[in-house]
Amino acid sequence: MTLKKLWKLYPKKIGKKPALAAYKRAMSRKKNPATNRQIQDGIVAYRQLIKSKGTEKRFVKDGSTFFNQEAWNDYLEVVKEEREEQEARKPKFDPKKTAIAMYIDYNSLDRVLEEIKAQGIPIKPEDAKRYIAEYDERRQQA
Repeated sequence: MTLKKLWKLYPKKIGKKPALAAYKRAMSRKKNPATNRQIQDGIVAYRQLIKSKGTEKRFVKDGSTFFNQEAWNDYLEVVKEEREEQEARKPKFDPKKTAIAMYIDYNSLDRVLEEIKAQGIPIKPEDAKRYIAEYDERRQQA
């Protein structure tokens, strides 16, 4: 993505010339140069924040200010935290629970093994057999 495209993304297009100079400095510095992806993610996060808070246009940073302050870094942290929170909320895949749930549904070890293979479920057949054998054993003891 070029500055032209990044500029189109930015919500308040004031100060394009100083923004371009700041962009070039950030991209060309020797130590830890910025990437277009970082800037894009920062702009997208800033836009989302503005929208979610209902920020009036007059309080939105001018483009030159955003680029000169390298403000995308501030909003990258927000994006990173949101991604981490989303990742933490995602249910984790549990092969044992999956194999047993399939066994309860199908009531057939062979069918479970067929479905694991057909659907590309990441459970080794020998593990599925062991999980189901343990499950059957616990059921018989109860």
